[in-house]
Amino acid sequence: MLSHENITLRAVEPDDLEFLYSLENEIENWLVSQTFTPFSRQTLGEYVTSIHDISIQKQLRLIITQDGKNVGAVDLFEYDPINARAGVGVLVVSDKRRQGIAKTALELTRKYAFDVLHLTQLWCNISSNNDVSQKLFEYQGYVKCGTKLAWTKTTDGWIDEHMYQLQRK
Repeated sequence: MLSHENITLRAVEPDDLEFLYSLENEIENWLVSQTFTPFSRQTLGEYVTSIHDISIQKQLRLIITQDGKNVGAVDLFEYDPINARAGVGVLVVSDKRRQGIAKTALELTRKYAFDVLHLTQLWCNISSNNDVSQKLFEYQGYVKCGTKLAWTKTTDGWIDEHMYQLQRK
């Protein structure tokens, strides 16, 4: 099990359907997840009851729990075993943010990715207006390695997107 103190990363279970439904359909999360339409319970139900094998689906979602309660999710995506890398994203429910949960979840994810999956790098994309996420990933050792200019259209105009990488040492 991936855990540290009261934070645990675990596989998605069928009982997580309502939690994922609320997480995926929270409009404020859509910009960071590049989601533009809501997810149905049926679609998410099919997901939670499917086999979750990163080598087949090229992605893996893990539920973040704090003292046994669901508080977020971490995703490994675009898993590339040939080049030994994967993208990573983390999302914590709004009332649990800024408590170190995402920090711990990323540390556990890094350990899993490097020690179990034997990846040599993790990467993520962060909007230029998301200072909190940039600081979180930089604190974890991720290095900004590029910027996609005017990458994402918002109601306020275009924003850049930064790419970060973490190399296995």
